[in-house]
Amino acid sequence: MEFIETNGTIERVYSVYYDSEKLKKLLDDIIKNASYKTEGTFTAPSDAKFEGNRFISGADLPNGDPMFENIKRIYRYTSNEPWSYHDDSIGVEGTKVNMPYLAFIVGNIFADEPYSIYQFLNYPTDDELIPIDEKIETTNKIINETDNFDFDNKIDALNHLKSLYEKKQNKEYFDVELLKHYYLQARSLFELELVSEKIMKKGNKLSLNDYKPLKK
Repeated sequence: MEFIETNGTIERVYSVYYDSEKLKKLLDDIIKNASYKTEGTFTAPSDAKFEGNRFISGADLPNGDPMFENIKRIYRYTSNEPWSYHDDSIGVEGTKVNMPYLAFIVGNIFADEPYSIYQFLNYPTDDELIPIDEKIETTNKIINETDNFDFDNKIDALNHLKSLYEKKQNKEYFDVELLKHYYLQARSLFELELVSEKIMKKGNKLSLNDYKPLKK
């Protein structure tokens, strides 16, 4: 895996290394300890396969744990998307394990997704690391500062506030401090090796007659 850093006219290319076994263990800890569960009806991944009320593939979390528990029913249905077709989606009634975005990123790293290292480095600025009480306070402030005649924005903010309160009441949110702890642990498992560094500079125009190729 490569990480490319650019700063002005300087471009550095790094090879990325990590302790696979320790990161795999940490991914398992993140999913098991930092996820929360919700009851209801959900849509399974489109590539999932099932028999009766049991998934046989395509509905696992990055650590191999099932995405759904206590399944009461699995069925096919037609979505309302513009590109939908008959029975294009899979519905699930039961319990969904909601893993944090951090687990998704680490899973992408194991899958060698090209942008996963950038997702990982940018994670400290992700909305997931804002405590729910802080989100409620910010939304309250937006509501108070929005003119009562700005109906659409006022209603949107009130609906968002209602959703946040419901999530807090139902404990449908992540432990921010725990995620920060796991993120720092994960960072300690990575190493970067500088592979190349070059200066990108735009020069003056040159007559082809004056061009001299580089010597090999």
